[in-house]
Amino acid sequence: YSGVSISVSYSYALALSLLLVLFSQLDANVETHHLPQEWGNQLAYNVSVPNNYSSRTDWPLLLYFHGNGGQGSNGQNKPPASSLWKEKVVMLAPQASLNNTWWKKDQRIAAKAILDHELARLNVDPNKIIIVGQSMGGYGSFLFANDYPEVPCAVAPISGGWGNFNSGRPATSGYPDDMSPLDHIPYWIFHGNNDTTVRIGCSQQAYEMMTADGIHTKFTTYLNQAHHPRNHIYDSQMFYDWAFAQEKNTPHNFQLSIEIDGVTSVAGYFESGSAVSITSRQADRVNGEFFYGWSTTSEVHYEDGGGPKITVSYPSQNLGAFDNPKSQTTQFIMGSSDVRITANYRLLPNVDVSLSRTDSEPIVQLNYQNSEDLKMQRSYDLVTWTDMPIPGPPYTEEVDQKKFFRLQILD
Repeated sequence: YSGVSISVSYSYALALSLLLVLFSQLDANVETHHLPQEWGNQLAYNVSVPNNYSSRTDWPLLLYFHGNGGQGSNGQNKPPASSLWKEKVVMLAPQASLNNTWWKKDQRIAAKAILDHELARLNVDPNKIIIVGQSMGGYGSFLFANDYPEVPCAVAPISGGWGNFNSGRPATSGYPDDMSPLDHIPYWIFHGNNDTTVRIGCSQQAYEMMTADGIHTKFTTYLNQAHHPRNHIYDSQMFYDWAFAQEKNTPHNFQLSIEIDGVTSVAGYFESGSAVSITSRQADRVNGEFFYGWSTTSEVHYEDGGGPKITVSYPSQNLGAFDNPKSQTTQFIMGSSDVRITANYRLLPNVDVSLSRTDSEPIVQLNYQNSEDLKMQRSYDLVTWTDMPIPGPPYTEEVDQKKFFRLQILD
């Protein structure tokens, strides 16, 4: 009995020590590389957790699909280095096996098995799974979301496209006949304009087809980048703000940005119908400035270190509405699109009046600027005003009796 007792105690102590080692690794912001067949998994994979992993149980999960050349069995794939993803998400990166690709369904099935296994043991929110892939993984992110539309809260394909590789050119093969199962998923597509590995037309085609099918999609083109804009995306706080604002099986959260004096900032992400309080600065009345009102534009505001870029948003006719577009402080009701609202200011027109006399009657002359913004009116008693056609300045008129003139700024 003593031999058995010692053996059991030793085994228990060893198991306990291994368990402590495992969780200490997870707490230390280290990557854990899992090899094939550790628990029946077909593929190798990598898990990375934030520094303060144990402080919460609802971390967002970044499911990362690598590009071609990342195949193997060492489980060491991961996105380009960035302190942002290392500290803001739990990262899970399945690794396609040698001589295989994400175009093969069995590889995506194996990746899903890894996801299911890790969801049962990691401190993550299953409603906050963000799928990201680059190059071949960009194709893989589209395909995986199509296979398992119940999984992601958001999808971000980088330098990829729909369908088969087709030598890096647009292809419609593999594009679903019915996209309605995906209409709850927001997408943000990224691509470099100078990409010769996967042509930008692959992403452009995906954006056009998806928006035509009612899928809420954004598309960012890097004007001076080729096949690797990904380094900048993973290091952009704005990308994570958008991703974390989404949640599975809930209405989309659209971006609201505000432009004041040519400077744009993101106010947040809101569901359609949300009422958002907005305000702008006071007009500089000393120098003749006045608040002219709010306006809307369908636009996404996005910044990272990748140089000049253009971002287009899902085309929508519903850009939202203001309670009072002429008030500097009002409420904006979100529509069904990303939107930029702009606070507009103008200067009061310069107006001067001069009086001269001819042989007959006195003549009044009005000089003014910005005539397209003005309305001219005449009155004889300061009570009843009559609109007048407003010609280009100056305006002259004989004064045969007492008259009053006023210029009003048009809305």
